[in-house]
Amino acid sequence: MVGAGVRVDVSEPPSWIYKQVIDPMVGDKIVEKDFINSIALNVYHDGKEGLAQHFDDAVRFRQPIYSLRIFSDSRLSFGSQFYGFCNGAFCIPMPRGCITILEEESFAANGIKHCVRPCDMTGKSAALIMRQMHHKVLNEAKQYDEKVDFPSWFSTLSIDENSISYSDQKRIEAEKILRGLK
Repeated sequence: MVGAGVRVDVSEPPSWIYKQVIDPMVGDKIVEKDFINSIALNVYHDGKEGLAQHFDDAVRFRQPIYSLRIFSDSRLSFGSQFYGFCNGAFCIPMPRGCITILEEESFAANGIKHCVRPCDMTGKSAALIMRQMHHKVLNEAKQYDEKVDFPSWFSTLSIDENSISYSDQKRIEAEKILRGLK
């Protein structure tokens, strides 16, 4: 899979995330300097939606993975069988402001899926997910963006009625890249 589904055409994180969150974590020896190269913000607008069970897989991400809970308290549930149901093996509380760490090679990181169910939230909530993407994955994603995504999109601006659609161009170019990686 090219770039393992990673996007590189996004804006840099705002500087306040480094100043207010990551730099203090480095100073308190929670995370190594320059470890974090990927930041995602999961926003739960009204506390009625969640995030289905998943792994933060080792193909894309190096562990540990750090999460900062903002806006309100929540729980992180593990081993849920069906999304939206109040089942599961166990959950951990995540009070507003806490940092949760999925440690390298831990059962919580690799042995069981985790999720945030609607019943795990108390209201509007968000999580700042900080992790390291493997450099090979980032390089593949950059190559895909430079050689497929942007050129394909730009070429669809053609007025020629025989031009190839953006989605077809993406598929064709991705197939070429995949053949070249083998």
